[in-house]
Amino acid sequence: MDVLKHAVHTYAARHANRDALALTPVPGLRMMCVESPPGDLHSVYRPLVCLVLQGAKLMTVGREQQVFSAGQSVIVSADMPVVGRIVQASRREPYLAVAVELEMTLLRELAAQLGSVRAQRPSETRTLFAEDTNAAILDCAVRLMRLLDRPDATSLLRPGIMHELHYWLLCGQHGAALRSLADPDSHASRLAAAIAILRTEYRSRILVERLAAAAAMSLTAFHKHFK
Repeated sequence: MDVLKHAVHTYAARHANRDALALTPVPGLRMMCVESPPGDLHSVYRPLVCLVLQGAKLMTVGREQQVFSAGQSVIVSADMPVVGRIVQASRREPYLAVAVELEMTLLRELAAQLGSVRAQRPSETRTLFAEDTNAAILDCAVRLMRLLDRPDATSLLRPGIMHELHYWLLCGQHGAALRSLADPDSHASRLAAAIAILRTEYRSRILVERLAAAAAMSLTAFHKHFK
């Protein structure tokens, strides 16, 4: 953990934007370093896994609210509007986190190979999870970070690391939720289609009927599940 924490702090301190977010040349890899909590941060998350390395963050998705702290991995299993607030950070011990966006094609491929699990009922479907960061996930994150110093190796080594990362997530505590996202007929996957429209056309007036159609749901069902 200390090795990754140092690497994230060093890189983010040099490359973070004014929102304290540091994007990287490694596709899907980004990190955050916050010394002074800025208040609520509104954003639309893609499916991702985020390793909290230091400090703590309150995240709100719809009516669901959780605090995630150092040593935990946050899994967002669908495209979702998220309100985040750093609740533990200081100049001496800033909030540090590294996130990796998940790849739907890879999730579906691995989920098919791993076989089916009990389907989740819509009422069981959640989009925000936390679990203790295990050694396998931590190792994948460390190896992705190392690619920042070896850009020539990224195209060759990143696919294998991502394959391994997705495998460990699917086999983990919340693998069923990720498999639900990988299923194109699941509620999570259908709602993701509607959220994709909101993401790309957020400045435009969008009819609810269009969103319901994208999610292949009736208006009643869409209102029930899209909260």
